[in-house]
Amino acid sequence: LGANEARERGDYLCAVDLPHELTEALRKKTRLRVVAVSHKFPSGGSHGERAYIARRLLSLYAHAKCVVTSRLHCALPSMALGTPVQLLPTAKDSYRFDGIGELVNLSTVSEFLSSTFDPDNPTPNPEDFRVFRRSLIEQVCKFTGCEGPDPETPPFPFKPLPFSESLFVQPDETSSQ
Repeated sequence: LGANEARERGDYLCAVDLPHELTEALRKKTRLRVVAVSHKFPSGGSHGERAYIARRLLSLYAHAKCVVTSRLHCALPSMALGTPVQLLPTAKDSYRFDGIGELVNLSTVSEFLSSTFDPDNPTPNPEDFRVFRRSLIEQVCKFTGCEGPDPETPPFPFKPLPFSESLFVQPDETSSQ
């Protein structure tokens, strides 16, 4: 979970694991740079290398104007970092997305293609997830004995890397650095 603090937003959107035609449709809807990202990486690498990639991806999402994704594992951390998210369930097992419509901006592919979704002025995330966030923070504090500065802030919040163009380098290009 991230801290509840404003951060610099870049002039880009993240399209995470979207089919090519949806990424192209997103590009047509915006004047901003669209950064296509995938969570599909070859297996292997040390724990440190995988942690490095995860931190860079989370930092990229933390500074984005908006994240449009088909992945829960991208949508939920982006929401926790305060980045507006549009979730498009494209997988055959879309039943996994049942029940989260109140927690995230969720739309079908056809709704996304025909909608008035404006990626340059994205809809803020619904606030309903904050109840679960508070509960998770409380449970972690009780388990670890560590307290955050307030009930809304985890004891050790994720701190994104500072915004820079180097965040746009694909993680597989940096894994050997």
